[in-house]
Amino acid sequence: MEVEANQVDDIDDAVADGLPPHVVMVADSDGRRDAPYRLCVRMAVIGDVVAAAVATTLARQLRFGGEPAFLQGGSGLRLSYAEIAFACLVAWPLFTALCGAYDLRSQLVGVEELRRILRSGISLTAALGFSVFLLNATLSRGFVIALVPLTVLLS
Repeated sequence: MEVEANQVDDIDDAVADGLPPHVVMVADSDGRRDAPYRLCVRMAVIGDVVAAAVATTLARQLRFGGEPAFLQGGSGLRLSYAEIAFACLVAWPLFTALCGAYDLRSQLVGVEELRRILRSGISLTAALGFSVFLLNATLSRGFVIALVPLTVLLS
């Protein structure tokens, strides 16, 4: 692909605006300038889903040792920890996105990206606590203590 002169000017302007040179977007074959960013976000989301899947599996194994376990709610609600793990698996990329970890300015930067991932972990813990309060249920503390740090560390 041949780079046009106006693209070089735009790249120079973006670097001058404070973006690191390795993050500056260039146009793909469709003319979209955010193609590398979209690929980076897609890979980050896939990595976060895999990290959450590994963390939920490890947390269930560490806490319950492969035995089926259930969460008892106040009004006859009964959920298996596999269902709770699946909900956490789905929620993790959502909390990560809401906390801004997939934003262009925080990708591949280090401290800011880590801060946003940690904020996502705190949000997941708060959401689990709030859900347990609403359902009037008793969630295994060992499961949560294993789940949240493993998810954050693996992300």
